[in-house]
Amino acid sequence: MAVNGPEKWVVNGVSSPVAATYYLALGPGQLQYTIEVPMADVPDTEAAALPVAWPYIRHAFEQKLYQRASIKKIGADVLQPSRIGVALFHGEAANARGIRVGLSLEEIRRRIADDGSPASSP
Repeated sequence: MAVNGPEKWVVNGVSSPVAATYYLALGPGQLQYTIEVPMADVPDTEAAALPVAWPYIRHAFEQKLYQRASIKKIGADVLQPSRIGVALFHGEAANARGIRVGLSLEEIRRRIADDGSPASSP
């Protein structure tokens, strides 16, 4: 699906660059809303990347940005996003390096409920 961006998001009160947002089909019945975020230092592991990506995932969830579109395949049900992911990257084109992390909508809801803090302001 078409790419949107670049743009600025206000995440946790801080203006943050977003290079692009788009939908990524991950397999049968799975659609991920993906946010590309440029970084000076990209984490090396998914475990290290998730805390960096989490504010973007939460912001996209709470602001319902992932719901801006759905996909309708002829003869099938409408496919709604089931995940939100973030691609953290550094560099340009062929020289870019990065890491992707993502969470299901159910996992995002659980993390927000466990956190108990109010929603971040856009």
